Amino acid sequence: MGFVSFSIFTLLFRAPFFRITAIEIVGCQVLRPESVREALGIQEGTVTIFAIRSWEIERRLERIPQIKEAHVEKVFPGTLRVSIIERKPEILVEGKGEPFCLDQEGVKVPCSVAGDSLVRVTLRSQEGGVLSEALDLVALWRKEFNVPLMEIEALSERLFILKLQNGIVIKCEGVANVKKKAALLKSYLRDVQIKSLKVRGFDLRPGEDMVIAPGEGEGF
Repeated sequence: MGFVSFSIFTLLFRAPFFRITAIEIVGCQVLRPESVREALGIQEGTVTIFAIRSWEIERRLERIPQIKEAHVEKVFPGTLRVSIIERKPEILVEGKGEPFCLDQEGVKVPCSVAGDSLVRVTLRSQEGGVLSEALDLVALWRKEFNVPLMEIEALSERLFILKLQNGIVIKCEGVANVKKKAALLKSYLRDVQIKSLKVRGFDLRPGEDMVIAPGEGEGF
């Protein structure tokens, strides 16, 4: 019985009918499909679909810095469908050598696909946790607020200046500080939007409340 099973498996493993004759690449935006195809290391017509270990290929593709996730699907009798999710730049970092882009997980990616939603981060400090805190600030802001965040100036691990699309400037100590004052800040930003309240900026750092700089223009 074991010999018969082995023989059947061997026939299927080598059967021309199950050789991979087509490789479909789905999800490429910046990466070229040809680059993904080369990384697969599979040449059409040389191996059967039974010889492919999907998880092994997925792991290999996810070693490419620009690929966040990869999924390999076998479509019988002879098609391999590869779906990828590329990493997208979340912030543009300046002030630390050449400008570079990071995705939401802090992985360096090409800036070539940067869109309007990309937040500019200017580093005035070389402290290790500044970039991680800036990424967390971007994620929190997009989750909690509807006024677009345009820029973050990182002066230290305890002082960040957020610049909004509407010109308002916000001083904070980081994610925990913004999260703590989120409800209060939302109400003021709503007043700015609905009641045309003139505000230059907010300082979230003091105690349980916040400092409001009324009027327009710079100097906050």
